[in-house]
Amino acid sequence: MASFHKHNKLSDGRRPECKECSKKRNQEKAANDPYTSTLNKMADNILKRTKYAINKPKNKTYLVRGIKCLLGDSRNEIREMLDKHYGCEIKKLLHRGQKPSVDRIDPYGHYELGNIQIVSLEENLSRIDHKSISKSVRVTFPDGEQKVFESISDASKELGCKRDTIYASLKRPGINRRGLIFELVS
Repeated sequence: MASFHKHNKLSDGRRPECKECSKKRNQEKAANDPYTSTLNKMADNILKRTKYAINKPKNKTYLVRGIKCLLGDSRNEIREMLDKHYGCEIKKLLHRGQKPSVDRIDPYGHYELGNIQIVSLEENLSRIDHKSISKSVRVTFPDGEQKVFESISDASKELGCKRDTIYASLKRPGINRRGLIFELVS
C-alpha cells in the first residue's frame, strides 16, 4: 500500500496508479509540455506555502508574516495569472535552460501582481542570506560521535532525511527513530 499515493476521496484511500507509474507519467508530461508543467509547479508551490502546508515548520515565515496568495485560490487561477502576466519571462528562462522561480519583491508582502517577479531559481536562491536565517544544528549519533552542520538543510542532505523530521526532533527533544539527537547551536 505504501507504493500508492493517498487519496481520501477514493474508497480504499489510495490512488489507483502506483507512485512509480505516476512519476513516469508526470515526467512524460513535463517533457512534452515543459511550459505548462512549470506553470503548474509554480502555482502548486505558491499554494503549498500559503494555503495547504502553511503549518509545516519550513513555511513558518509565511504563517508568521500572514503572507497570502492574491493571484487566485486554485492551481488553475494562479497558473492563468502567471501565464497572462509573466509568460514571456518564464518562456525566456526555459529557453535558456534555466528553472523559473517566483520571487516576492517585498519579502513581507503577499503573492500579488506588482510584488512578484520571475527570476531563475539560481538567482532567487542567491538572494537569500542563508547565514542570517539558517540555524546550526548539532547531531549526536548513536555511537556518541557529534557533528555540527551549518544549517538544517545541510544536515538533511547529508543524513538523508527530511528537514521536517529535523524540525520535529528539535521540537520534541530526545532520540529519534534512527537513534539521532538534534540540537540547535547558538
